[in-house]
Amino acid sequence: MNKLLLKGATIVALCVAFTACETDLNQSKDVLPLQTSTELAMELAENAVPNEILIKFKESTTESRKTEILERIGGKLKEKILTKMMARLGNSEGISLIQVRGSISDALLNLKDRTDIEYAEPNYICTQNAVSNDPYFTDNSQWGVSSSNPYGCQAATAWANNHTGSNSVYIGVIDGGFLTTHEDLAANVGVNTGEIPDNGIDDDTNGYIDDINGWDFDGNDNTLFEGLPYDGHGTHVAGIIGGVGG
Repeated sequence: MNKLLLKGATIVALCVAFTACETDLNQSKDVLPLQTSTELAMELAENAVPNEILIKFKESTTESRKTEILERIGGKLKEKILTKMMARLGNSEGISLIQVRGSISDALLNLKDRTDIEYAEPNYICTQNAVSNDPYFTDNSQWGVSSSNPYGCQAATAWANNHTGSNSVYIGVIDGGFLTTHEDLAANVGVNTGEIPDNGIDDDTNGYIDDINGWDFDGNDNTLFEGLPYDGHGTHVAGIIGGVGG
């Protein structure tokens, strides 16, 4: 797939990643300590999947000891979570998703002070507040993205419903050019990996030479930004699609 950023009638391909991220379960930020009180365990469990907990066994814990622990809490292994990132960081044990018969708080209390477990926690239900905190958005200067503007693109409505893009989706924008070095756009500019930059050769044989980030059909070259005001609108549109929030 050619990921073209055009200009003039310019197509801009952006890797849309407003808030996209990959969570490493090996570095959980809100780990529930095994010494947590009953009250706190129950409070945390309100925002978790019922009857499920996550256990990080120590690397030295034997399979027989794991079986013993699960029997103690009336638990059953539902899934072993071991991502490639976790393995690269040296975690060969991963995280065990456990189905328990009783309550989450009871299961966690039964695991209190175990020396063969690094941590145990509820299987939290993750939510996301995706509304941008950029100043021009919060003060309604960007009228085109506001949910209250019937003539805009309703981007704010999509963001509020957790539709914040993907770092694997490419979008072509037919508009003016855009400032590829803009601080909110540089990280999400699409790249044509079939081209070798600035070698004067059409490496991917698509008819355009050095179209690394796109093609200017008006000027018949790969220049994507020639300044304002002509390329201001393309930058504005690209920002709505692939701008980095915050």
